[in-house]
Amino acid sequence: NDALLCQQLIEEAALCGIEAFMAPLTDAKDVIAQNVPDVVLLDLHFSNSVESSLELLAELTSNNLALPVLVFTEVEDFTNRLKVARLGAQIFLQKPVTPAAVMA
Repeated sequence: NDALLCQQLIEEAALCGIEAFMAPLTDAKDVIAQNVPDVVLLDLHFSNSVESSLELLAELTSNNLALPVLVFTEVEDFTNRLKVARLGAQIFLQKPVTPAAVMA
């Protein structure tokens, strides 16, 4: 369940002293601009639009090269994996993923 995973990630981050936020793709840019995160976790299929997620990734990595972006998805797709790498994501994780794997 994606909502449960997000909540677990937020809690795990808090234990590490990291304040985490969850936002739908439509609000992500505003939340990121207001909170200046240390890292962005982007679910490639969370919005039901891979292209929208890839557009956000491109914008994030072009605007701030120091902002690490971790991308995860349920769907194993080599083409999207290449796109994500070319757009500058640091890590591509295959779901199911545990909070410990993300925080490692």
